[in-house]
Amino acid sequence: MSALPIQPGSSYEGLRFSFSDMEKEIENLRQLAKPFLDTNTYEWILLKWKKELSNFRLANPGAHTTWEISEENPIRTKISDGEYEPKPKKGGLKVFGQLSCKWDIHLSGEVKKRGNPSPYFVLLGLASSKITIWSDGESPSEIARWTIEVGDANSPGCHFHTQIDLDAGDHKFPKALCVPRFPSVLHTPMDALEFLLSELFQDRWLEVSSAGHDAVKTWANCQRSRLVNLLDWQRTKLKESSGSPWTMLKKQKPSLDMLMASE
Repeated sequence: MSALPIQPGSSYEGLRFSFSDMEKEIENLRQLAKPFLDTNTYEWILLKWKKELSNFRLANPGAHTTWEISEENPIRTKISDGEYEPKPKKGGLKVFGQLSCKWDIHLSGEVKKRGNPSPYFVLLGLASSKITIWSDGESPSEIARWTIEVGDANSPGCHFHTQIDLDAGDHKFPKALCVPRFPSVLHTPMDALEFLLSELFQDRWLEVSSAGHDAVKTWANCQRSRLVNLLDWQRTKLKESSGSPWTMLKKQKPSLDMLMASE
């Protein structure tokens, strides 16, 4: 872990998140998603990833780390046998999804009492969740790929966006072309995972995520607060803008605590 350099002249401070809320997000979505995830993902990958975040709470003020789920050991879903189409239709493919992510996070430089864990971390720098879809078979092949991104101080697109990154044989979406950046309201890796599950398992995920048990309520409360804050921020910026509303919105950078739940 090292100190994270802040870009000179930049007023963007990153986005603050609660360790406790993020840990709740991971654990409750892990429980909800159990029927749709492979055993390794449920029992090892997500728990290891959450533990790495918890351990970072004890780092020294100003510490920086890349918090990630690697492409070599990604989150992996079970097979969707045409369930990406809602009933009564059924898709003609058997597919599964994978998700990896990298977030550059750091602790503020505030001095804390010895032994007390930090309550918050700040996302500042790389923030990307990569989703891939694979056709099932003896030799699975990747057939779709996109990313969910949070911008940095100099990102040219909408601060919260998604990108297609295929670099296919017909040369559409080559890696050297970083557009289009589609605006998005999704930002955390768990947002990305729920999006993937809701796409691959249309009916079953809706049933699970609509249930009234505690895991759904806790996950919903964490996500709802962030989404409401983001949409309220966008609405406020649009009302304040002059000139083209969309172009003005693209230029906006959120404040440090924009996504934090109100006390």
